Amino acid sequence: MKLYVANPTFQHHQFHYWLPETAGRKQIRIPLGEQRQIGEEMAPAAIDSIIQNYLQYGMMREIDSPPRGRTVCLVYSIDRPVRPDRLKAFADHNLGVQKLIGQKLRHDAAVQTSEQMNQSMQEMNRPERIDTFEMTIQEESDDPTVAEGIQVVADMSRVHTPPDGVTVSRRGRRK
Repeated sequence: MKLYVANPTFQHHQFHYWLPETAGRKQIRIPLGEQRQIGEEMAPAAIDSIIQNYLQYGMMREIDSPPRGRTVCLVYSIDRPVRPDRLKAFADHNLGVQKLIGQKLRHDAAVQTSEQMNQSMQEMNRPERIDTFEMTIQEESDDPTVAEGIQVVADMSRVHTPPDGVTVSRRGRRK
């Protein structure tokens, strides 16, 4: 049997594995967006051992659906390479998860900034309170991929991102 492992992440992966019949570990570098055959022909027990070791770190079968809200570090297939369309689907899923994480981090930064400003005003014995705080985040480059506006309202628990064309320019790449 053969084991193929694909890397749908945006960084290279150093894949370490152990075979029951040999001493020491082996390793193979799997570049981002690529796959490699692990070892040569292997016994089913050896393949199962490698797979079981990596399942705890998020490796998934090619035929499975990616988990919502979590990135997939590696994808495997037995006896045939991972199909390119499946590798792309997992990579697209990972990109979507990373975008959501970025949005949450920017949201949290806006809420924290608003809270700090109100706390500073209170410490200076100023009666004013910021009811609405708007924060714009834009990547500075020739082709920005992040341009987002965030509005924090007085109770700090609701955050609104204005729709396209309202008050915030949303430039960047769209797929």
